[in-house]
Amino acid sequence: MKKTVLSLGIAGIILGSSISMAFSDVKDTHWAKEEIDAMTERGIISGYTDGTFRPSRELSKIEAIILLSKVAGINKYTDAATYFEKEFSKDLENYSTKYKSQVSYLLGVGVLTKADLEGFVADDKANTPISREEMAVLVTRALGKEDDVLAKSFFVLPFTDASSIKTGYKAYVEFVYNEGIMKGVTENTFSPKTSVTRAQMAIILNDIIDRVNIKPVVPEAEKTDETDKKEDTEATSRASISLNVTQGNVTAIDTLKQTITINKDDYKYSESTLFYVDDERADEYDVEEGMELEKAVVKDGLITSIKLNSVEYNIDKTTGTVKGEIISINITSEKVITLEVDKKEKTYLLTSSTKYYKDDVKASILDFETGDIVTATVEDGEVTKIVSGEDEEDTDSYKVGTIKSVSTSNKTIKVVFSDGEVENIYLASTYKILDSDDASTLKIGELSKGDKIVAFGKYKSSKYTANVVIVYYE
Repeated sequence: MKKTVLSLGIAGIILGSSISMAFSDVKDTHWAKEEIDAMTERGIISGYTDGTFRPSRELSKIEAIILLSKVAGINKYTDAATYFEKEFSKDLENYSTKYKSQVSYLLGVGVLTKADLEGFVADDKANTPISREEMAVLVTRALGKEDDVLAKSFFVLPFTDASSIKTGYKAYVEFVYNEGIMKGVTENTFSPKTSVTRAQMAIILNDIIDRVNIKPVVPEAEKTDETDKKEDTEATSRASISLNVTQGNVTAIDTLKQTITINKDDYKYSESTLFYVDDERADEYDVEEGMELEKAVVKDGLITSIKLNSVEYNIDKTTGTVKGEIISINITSEKVITLEVDKKEKTYLLTSSTKYYKDDVKASILDFETGDIVTATVEDGEVTKIVSGEDEEDTDSYKVGTIKSVSTSNKTIKVVFSDGEVENIYLASTYKILDSDDASTLKIGELSKGDKIVAFGKYKSSKYTANVVIVYYE
């Protein structure tokens, strides 16, 4: 079953509940609570599925683009969004971002320029934090004030660090400061290179959302073939009836055109449509291909409420280490990751104790994206660790840890490492277990929980296989 691919770098924007305001990490006394609540209630920015908002998390450039596209009306002006995506398709063909519709829309309404693409959309830039001075530029354009700002011959910045603001950005910074949209980080400093956080973005969005007056004008789209005409006829015939749909699966969802395809039938929905997934309130971005329909209420051709059940995943009960390319990650309901391993799709469970490392730095699941090559340590289908990049299969290495348990029948030693990770070490067909004190040979049955060991071996068939194990004493 093909699953919807989610980019986790924007999980806190398009996933999670936009209904509940009770974020565990946003207390009533939080300085941005009012704005966070307002923007989540209006469906602009969301929390995470673990009930957090993560207000201090840095906002990436692509996240800023997605949020500003919402404020600029991408879900309201769907015809314009479709037109702009086609209009700028050649400009974006060399960029791999999955959010070309949002980028195209902002290009079309003037919030982004083609000159911005390399700095905001390129693979090595899109997921980097957006700076305060960069945000000042985008906000000014979203409010339609760029021409006025650039027409000024001089400007005054009451900051001691004004010289560190890029020359071309100073006029924009003055505008957002004078408008009260972006204040200084301190009384005397703007800190232009500092990243914008999610909480700060909520404040900015709350300030400008009712001031943005973008009305894109595009040529009227014309139907070019009989298929389009047939679809219009079918939609018109459904528009005059009310019905309950109780069978089927979601085969597609288009959040720009606001349509859900159930089996082969397309249904429109609106901002007031009530979504439920597994009996919990959700939103349009929680809907995945393959979800089972429980019930949809359709009135005058528009879905007023829809109840869906999550995709059931076939979990691979592997124990060992696997290497593959990330096909999809789901963190909306059952948390799973699907990898392409040896040309086959395999799905594993993610747990609250799963540890993540990217570029040798401790990370989170939000730092991984589809297409990443990762090495996952798996125990009975549950991922205990994910590391970006190629593993060291067939390369000699050693492992140091403490024995947690021993299986004499399977010739397996479960070891706990210093960082808390647990991994099974498999003994090769010919192996030696040595006592470090006198170099005497031990049998596997003589090993005990708590023994300190050093294992020498390599990964074979995604399992760490040791030829020599040495028991040592501290």
